[in-house]
Amino acid sequence: MKGIQPLLERFRTPLTIAVVAAVLASCGLVAVNAAALHDLLRTAQAAAEPSDLASVSAKQQTLEAQLTSLKAEAATVATDATTVASTTQTTTTSQSSTSTTSGTVHLNQADLTALETLAGIGVTKAQAILDYRNAHGGFHSIDDLLDVKGIGDATLAKIRPQLSLD
Repeated sequence: MKGIQPLLERFRTPLTIAVVAAVLASCGLVAVNAAALHDLLRTAQAAAEPSDLASVSAKQQTLEAQLTSLKAEAATVATDATTVASTTQTTTTSQSSTSTTSGTVHLNQADLTALETLAGIGVTKAQAILDYRNAHGGFHSIDDLLDVKGIGDATLAKIRPQLSLD
């Protein structure tokens, strides 16, 4: 909406405001019900052939108020779109973590994010686990983690209850 603001300021007439509102509505950028859009265009048409200056001024104020309302609706639509995008990303992240169930990380299926949920495992160690798994065709035993750089007896003892090979 910020992109059209200078244009509206430059050509601030009831007709221009009505046309901009109609275009925004037709592009799906703002939600305007059919009756409101019809009223906007009818008011703009009446303003295009003014019979009395006071009437035109009142109509322009009405149109400006309606445009302000449209801007608020557009902001709400933008906020809703952001919320939907955020929810979609969270759902995708949840689905990508199917390599974990009920607190257990499946060592031969887990992605980087799932491995990072293990105590003491950060990005570097998680990547080292993935690299080892890829190089050796998977883990044949949980004890194979001792062959991964950065994983020692203490770390393995801490994360063993959270691991499975499935």
